Amino acid sequence: MGCRHSQTRKNSVAPLVVASENMEEKAMELQIKNEEDAAYLLSLRQTVKWQGLRREQDATLGWCLPNNSRIIMSLGITEMNVPAQKVVDFVFPKTKDDCANFFKITSGGLVVDLDYEMRGDVGWIWLRHNYGVRGIKDREGLFAQRHFVDRLGNHFVIISNLAQWDKHPPSKEYVRGHLGGITGYVIRPLSENSCEVALMCMSDLKGWFPTWLSNMFATNIGRMVILIRNHLQSTS
Repeated sequence: MGCRHSQTRKNSVAPLVVASENMEEKAMELQIKNEEDAAYLLSLRQTVKWQGLRREQDATLGWCLPNNSRIIMSLGITEMNVPAQKVVDFVFPKTKDDCANFFKITSGGLVVDLDYEMRGDVGWIWLRHNYGVRGIKDREGLFAQRHFVDRLGNHFVIISNLAQWDKHPPSKEYVRGHLGGITGYVIRPLSENSCEVALMCMSDLKGWFPTWLSNMFATNIGRMVILIRNHLQSTS
């Protein structure tokens, strides 16, 4: 099965990359594309021909491999009996410790190292994955994220590729994966103490990656919404 999508959005800006060396300038660049990025996220939910779309633990999960086992798209949607802002505070951490806690709960131990820095309203994240599979090199990722609320009260946590961060240049020890387009969460309040959370992610794992592992990785990304829901509801 195929996948109907484009990595360049119609009538919108190209997928966000940041090449400026100045961190404050980068933060400004990340703030001016909120509406375009939000529209793109919302369109993914409706236009992608998700494979294996199913219900699991009161969540809707989907995935898509568009003709390349390296490129994966993932979807996870669930309702949570917690306020929307509490979800935002968890998925958009403001400190390195909070960031480490997020990945501890959601990554299943795959994230073995990370760094985090907050500049203005933009969070910068570098992390390294260890898949524990012979022949698969560790991956590292480098991206930025920010949060905003639209006029309808929907929360968007937008996650975007980062072209460079001087503190973490590319390393020959790891394969640096990329987000294939804008990725993030759409958090829609349902009441004062409940919300719907949708996670949409497009990743390019780079390098060699077996299809069976791509399938597992794609479905596990969608399951993050279940892990987030269970954690937040248990701590409310």
